[in-house]
Amino acid sequence: MKLSLAENFSLSLVEAMASGLPAVALRSQDSVGRIPPGNGVDVVDQQELPSMAGLCVSLTRDKEHHDKCARNARVFVEQLSMDQVLPRFMDFHRCFAH
Repeated sequence: MKLSLAENFSLSLVEAMASGLPAVALRSQDSVGRIPPGNGVDVVDQQELPSMAGLCVSLTRDKEHHDKCARNARVFVEQLSMDQVLPRFMDFHRCFAH
């Protein structure tokens, strides 16, 4: 469970997702806005910490939900791998190199 209120982009969130771990995050984290719903991260508002605890408990009790979130997290993060990002970055760079 991550309780940082001011982190721009959470590497620990991405590392958890890459490891196939579902995550629970606060809506105030900038990185959460970059992860579309359904990709292994349950989101709660900052004022709703009891909801965060409830989501963590449900992930431990509901194996089907846990496994689905874990798979979706891993698939989403694989799109951020160097093999996926570098070709797009190079194409973008080429547009401005001329």
